[in-house]
Amino acid sequence: LLEFSRLGRPAGQPISLLEQLRHVLEDVLPESKKAWVQDEFIHIGPDTEVFMDQKHLRFALKNVVRTALFESKPRGEVDIHSEGEGVIVVSYPQEGGRVVALSPYLDPNARLTEGDDPGMSLRLILARTLLEKNGGKIKMKYDDADVVRVRIELPLAQATVRNA
Repeated sequence: LLEFSRLGRPAGQPISLLEQLRHVLEDVLPESKKAWVQDEFIHIGPDTEVFMDQKHLRFALKNVVRTALFESKPRGEVDIHSEGEGVIVVSYPQEGGRVVALSPYLDPNARLTEGDDPGMSLRLILARTLLEKNGGKIKMKYDDADVVRVRIELPLAQATVRNA
């Protein structure tokens, strides 16, 4: 929370999505898994330039990856892949089922809107806040086998330039 509170207004700029993701994984993953970062990203597809604040993006990605590592079953695989330009999906089998919703504790009168996931952890709520400030989106879904899919959609740098 302290790191989150220090982040100011977004200062968007074109940045490499894969470079940011690689930096986050090298920072978050244990030493024994660092080689995985280099090997795995050969298969993720072409790089994309997104229009984001670098600190905001790194904070959001770290929180998504840390959530996956914390909530996944022991030795469960955390899958990170691309589903098109500016879209990253993090999937993992969740230990112990769904997370209890925080929204009733934060705002007892809050009502969920369509597409809101009631079981989003605080880390993902903070990540969502930053991504939305930068024009991105984050969605969380569970499948029947309690596999969580966190889909991150980021604004493309080319689209931002065209709209200016």
